[in-house]
Amino acid sequence: MRRLWVSLISGVLVGVGCARQNRVSFQERVFFTHEGLPRPRLLGLSADTLPKIEEGAPYYRDELGYVYRLTEQADSLEVWIEYYIGSGGEIRTVSFTYETPKFRVLTKRYQDWRSFLRGVYGMSQGHVGHEVWQTAEGQRVRLVLSPERRYLQVSFSLPSQE
Repeated sequence: MRRLWVSLISGVLVGVGCARQNRVSFQERVFFTHEGLPRPRLLGLSADTLPKIEEGAPYYRDELGYVYRLTEQADSLEVWIEYYIGSGGEIRTVSFTYETPKFRVLTKRYQDWRSFLRGVYGMSQGHVGHEVWQTAEGQRVRLVLSPERRYLQVSFSLPSQE
């Protein structure tokens, strides 16, 4: 009888631990708009909606799209959020580019992104430092860490319009 109780309590504790781990969500600030919407969900929307969704004016805007800039003082990190616009005026690609002179900062971010993307999309194609996923919806997700670890880029793209 005692074995049964120990097994039952162990099972409950393991179950609670697993459920608790599943509730931990991705915490990368640039992944979300200031209202908490994941930026890749903006793919396919009209570019005219960006000024209403993003906080503040873009760092610059040109024929290719919009660019917003964030800085994180603690890690000497500069983050560029780029929205590339298609010929129909819709958002085709959302890209996050991290730049820093601190070597280990981008290694950690790369590992966090890779764990998150593998958890959502499964195993990638490519190799460490350049990984690619094709989602069920046809999106292409790229994770690239430069060999010298000066920049890290994560991009989400709709299929090409050929």
